[in-house]
Amino acid sequence: MKRFGLSVKCFLMVLCLVMGVCGAKAQGGVEFPYPQIPSMMTEPQQRATYLLMHYWDNVDFNDMKLVANDDFMEQGFVNYLSVLPIVDALTAERSVEAMMKRAEVNGVAYKKLVNIAEKYLFEPNSPMVSDEMYIMFLNQVLKTSVLSKVEKSRFEYQHRVVMKNRVGSVATDFIYMDKDGKAGSLHQLKAEETLLVFYDPECDNCAEIIEKLRYDRRLNSKIMSGKLRVLAVYAGDNRALWEQHLAKMPTNWSVGRAVSKIQPLGLYVLRAMPAIYLLDKDKKVVKKEAVPENLFD
Repeated sequence: MKRFGLSVKCFLMVLCLVMGVCGAKAQGGVEFPYPQIPSMMTEPQQRATYLLMHYWDNVDFNDMKLVANDDFMEQGFVNYLSVLPIVDALTAERSVEAMMKRAEVNGVAYKKLVNIAEKYLFEPNSPMVSDEMYIMFLNQVLKTSVLSKVEKSRFEYQHRVVMKNRVGSVATDFIYMDKDGKAGSLHQLKAEETLLVFYDPECDNCAEIIEKLRYDRRLNSKIMSGKLRVLAVYAGDNRALWEQHLAKMPTNWSVGRAVSKIQPLGLYVLRAMPAIYLLDKDKKVVKKEAVPENLFD
């Protein structure tokens, strides 16, 4: 599946708009009609806010030729996402609401934006996946009149998924059994930080990520200092399979198999493996579905 990213060129272009030193560039053979930020606005934060609130003002969502231009729509959307983290949460939410309201004039355009948002913000393998950003879009999708009740059912499910163990909430507790047959629970682990890793012994990607974590200097330093504990949990029910692979796990990790039915009970939604959560001392979620590269950023 073709997926756009925020290239260096596009990032610099968006940065230029915020800083006020350059103009628009062509995307998908069509120049994106960025709003003209008033010259009296000189502060980057002020310019970013204006850019977001008026980003889609000059896009004619009734222009079917424009809407059908995937390069134009997707790259424009990716560039838009790059500005969202710059502003405060309220401004970001208002901007998303304004964009989706404008797109409601054309059901085709609206559904296209929804699908692009899902592709970049919800699909687990997207480099831009973000539950917090996607929630802003889902909040608008669930109250629109453009989609039917049947069409909304998929997004209602996704909303439940992204709200589960959300950043800032207390991670759901569960019971696990360690390699010695001793029962424990997530909330019983005492540490300033806990790295919770759901994995599958037969998952190649899990093996690759676990190897990266095994030799991660920052992670090992935290483990050695006693500030962090790693709990790796197999959420499946094949005990023999789990036992066969125990020797491959890092020796300074706690490794267990879930006794609680993690997925059937909806305790956690594991969209991809491994699923990594960074928790604070109170077991509040600091990072959800994290990757080794940004664990401690």
